This record gives sequence, C-alpha cells and structure tokens, in this order.
Amino acid sequence: MYRIDNGLRELAEKVVEENGNLTSLKEILPGIVFMYNTETKRSGKKVVYADTEKVKDKYRALIPYYFIITFYEPNTADLDEECMKVLMYHELRHVGWDGENCTIIPHDIEDFKDIIDKYGTSWMSV
Repeated sequence: MYRIDNGLRELAEKVVEENGNLTSLKEILPGIVFMYNTETKRSGKKVVYADTEKVKDKYRALIPYYFIITFYEPNTADLDEECMKVLMYHELRHVGWDGENCTIIPHDIEDFKDIIDKYGTSWMSV
C-alpha cells in the first residue's frame, strides 16, 4: 500500500537546503510527491530502499506531479535520520530539472563518488 508522507517532504526540503548542488530543485519540489510503500522491494537479491520515477506525460493530466519518490517502509524502518538524509540525497540526484524539462538522471560513478566524498563508505548504520 502506498501513502503520501509529509515527513519525507520535510526531509527532502532539508536535504535540498543543506546541499548547494541541489538548489536548482527548489523550484520543482512542489512537483515531487514523496511516498512510503508498505511492501518490501528487492531487485534480485539486493534490497531496494527507495526509487525515483518520472510521471508519464499522460498521467500528468490526472495528477499534479512530475516525479514520484517512493521509500520502502520495511527496508527503511531501521535507518536513522542521517541515513535517511543520505538516501533522500541519492534519490533527489535522480531528479533532472532544467527549469522546463524533467528527466531521470541514471546512476553513474560521479553520483556514488559524491555520496562517498560527503558521507563516507559506511554511512548506513544498519
């Protein structure tokens, strides 16, 4: 089951404020819905903590969002606030917004290097 969560929105706002490289997202934040899913998600044997998806254009006629960021509650339940901030930071880095166009930015080595440089390799406390 999915549910919109204002606590995740507040966390995203805090993460954007704390990270200068995300300031361009301030404009698009109202166009992102933050949700929890009560199901466990895996990709193969790996646990999926969260994911980001672009809302398809035909669905934009029905809902006022450009992106959906979903956190999988069973997988994130034991993460502390700092870990959740890193996870939110990672998900927000997938949001591509140039003032007009929305895209999903795929994983790349720069993304992971940035997270390691900011938070180290053992940022997850569980």
